[in-house]
Order: sequence, then structure tokens, then C-alpha cells
Amino acid sequence: MKNFFDADTIITAVKGVVGLSATGGGFYVSFLPKVEAWLRVFSLLIGCAVGIVTFVSILRKHKTKSAVPTPNGSATSQQDRKPK
Repeated sequence: MKNFFDADTIITAVKGVVGLSATGGGFYVSFLPKVEAWLRVFSLLIGCAVGIVTFVSILRKHKTKSAVPTPNGSATSQQDRKPK
């Protein structure tokens, strides 16, 4: 019975992995222009979405900070309140 960790078995396995990787890499490179265009569009959409969410978050935080509760429970803005 042959040992699984024999040098010949390991070399054969490494050759198989390298061969499979080279084939997959060649396949990927052949589709690179198409993949690259979609990656650019996708990253642009993700960037726009993150920007919009950040902007909305800043607006909400600013709106809640500018509202000050009054004794009767309603909220008024700090600009409406003048010191006496």
C-alpha cells in the first residue's frame, strides 16, 4: 500500500492544482474586458449608494440635533428659541 504523503503523490497533486489554476486563469483572462466593465459599473453603483446613505444619515442626525423639546412635549428648532 502506497503512503498518501509520499513525495510523488504530493508532486502529482501540486501539478494538478497548478494545471487547474492555469486553465481557470486563462478562462478568466479571456473574459477580462467584459468582467472589468461590469466591475466598474458595479463599484460606481456601490459608491453612489454609500454616498446617498451617508448624506441621509448626516441630514437625519442634524435634524434631530436641531430639535429641542419644549415643556409641553412638542419640539421646536434652536433657531426659533431666543434667549431672554
